Amino acid sequence: MRINHLFENFSDVSDPAEGVRIGAAPPTWLSGNFLRNGPGKFKFGDDEVNHWFDGMAYPQRYHFENGRMLYSAKFLKSHAYLACEKDKRLAVSTFATPRSVQKNMKAKPDSGAYNCLVNFLQVNKEVYALTETSKWLRICQDTLEVQAQEDISNHVAEILSCSAHPIRDRDGTVTEPTCFRDALFWKERQYVNIILVDKKTGNRHPRKFFAPPFFTFHHANAFERDGFLYVDFCLVENPGNFEDLLLQHMRDGSFSSRNPLFRPFLHRIVIPTNVSGGIILVPVMSANQRKKPIFMILDAKSLREICRYVLPVPRIPMGFHAIFVDAAAGDKEN
Repeated sequence: MRINHLFENFSDVSDPAEGVRIGAAPPTWLSGNFLRNGPGKFKFGDDEVNHWFDGMAYPQRYHFENGRMLYSAKFLKSHAYLACEKDKRLAVSTFATPRSVQKNMKAKPDSGAYNCLVNFLQVNKEVYALTETSKWLRICQDTLEVQAQEDISNHVAEILSCSAHPIRDRDGTVTEPTCFRDALFWKERQYVNIILVDKKTGNRHPRKFFAPPFFTFHHANAFERDGFLYVDFCLVENPGNFEDLLLQHMRDGSFSSRNPLFRPFLHRIVIPTNVSGGIILVPVMSANQRKKPIFMILDAKSLREICRYVLPVPRIPMGFHAIFVDAAAGDKEN
């Protein structure tokens, strides 16, 4: 089934529109904004990006209050987006779509041409859009407008790259566990080198650990037990240098069937049997263009559906990551 409509240009939904609820009312304490980031614009004029990761940031806002859900979305007005809109072409180089040599020769160096499309981070009452650089964009979580830009290398260290997947230690410290190089190449016969670092001292473990070749984007969990370190992660046997995530393969739906080795699966999984109460928020795209997308709320323990909202738009994009900003949290960090 072709799903090209999920990878065509989207439009701003500036005025919040209400979704139609089906089912029971959500928990009364559900109040705040579910913010989701990801690409939403892939073509400027005659120029089109090559890769899913190259689309321009398109934050979506799902606002919950008194059992209602209001949806809005807006392109992130980053330097990269504004430059492309002004020139009506791809004016910046991206993950897998470089500008032509002629365009690069004419262009001025622009250290601010970043596209914060990966994730969000809440710091006290402020929300920042993130990518894999040290440049962050502070946004208004109600209007999705950019309020300011921040270069964390001015505060932390002289760095050019940092993780768009920050985690928090128990004391609330934000850490940057990974960095990405500007080019990634798959060497199918080269073993994976696993490096262990003591979080308290910063010292590297003296032993060397190796594993058969594999690739992973995201980790699910990690813990120590009986002298062993357990790591749960999505394993890909052969990523094929990410070619399966090119837009041409994403749109025709072949990205999951072209190369079975590219399909990620949990290499080890731990299912807790005593999950505390809570809910899971799930935006659902529609592969059928005649069906509207929905937003589901599930019970975290049983995974049963509590209710769903039919969204007031014909389609939503495939996003990357999201956060929930609780209206009752005040200045607490998520």
